[in-house]
Parts: sequence; structure tokens; C-alpha cells
Amino acid sequence: HLFWKDIHSVSPEQISLLPSERQARIPRCRNPEDALRLLAAGLLLREHLGVERDDDLRYLPNGKPVLSAPDAPQFSLSHSGSLAVLLAADCRNCRCGVDVEPVNRAASAAVICRTLAASEISSSKTFSWFW
Repeated sequence: HLFWKDIHSVSPEQISLLPSERQARIPRCRNPEDALRLLAAGLLLREHLGVERDDDLRYLPNGKPVLSAPDAPQFSLSHSGSLAVLLAADCRNCRCGVDVEPVNRAASAAVICRTLAASEISSSKTFSWFW
């Protein structure tokens, strides 16, 4: 399941909805947009995975957050530009990954043909949506 939130749709007052650890990280952001991305990501975790307390998450040695509950599904979280994106797997053992990056250049036809299936090329979605 894929969820996203535009940072312009969040309000700094929503920080109170987040676990205290994330609340403490937001004011330390040097860039106001970084703070909004962190807030938007936290709101996605709350709204779609029920993360309301610090102990709802734990962190792997590489810094990746995972849900603390033993039977919880895996998820992937990314934020960049004006978006925060959350991908949640259907099951505990299903791996998933998502990345969001600003699009600042067009893909060449050669790259598109080498990377996408014919059905993806003929769809109305852009290369950046698939990539």
C-alpha cells in the first residue's frame, strides 16, 4: 500500500500528534522544508501504521525504522522535495522499498526502453513514476 503526503498540506501545529522522539528531532532541522518532510513522514506513520509512541518503532543498526510489534508488516519511508512517501507491505515477511526524489531531467528513450516493460511504456504514467 502506497501513501504520500505533500509537505505543504501539513501544519507545524501537528507536531503534537507525533511521538516525543520525532517531536524533538523536528526543531533541530536547519532547513524549514526538512522539518516539514520529517513531520509529514511522522504523520504518515501515525495515520497508516498507528505509530503514536516512541516504543512503536525500533531502529536497525543502519538506522532504518521498523515497527516494534513482532507480527507487524514491513514498511519503507522516504521523503524528498515536497513529498513524504510510505510503502507498507501486506505481510510481515514481505519486503518492500520506496524512494522518492525530485524529477529534474527527462529520461532518454533508450533508458525507458531498457528499463520498463511494454505495458509500462504505453501507460499514461511518467518514467519517474516507475523508476
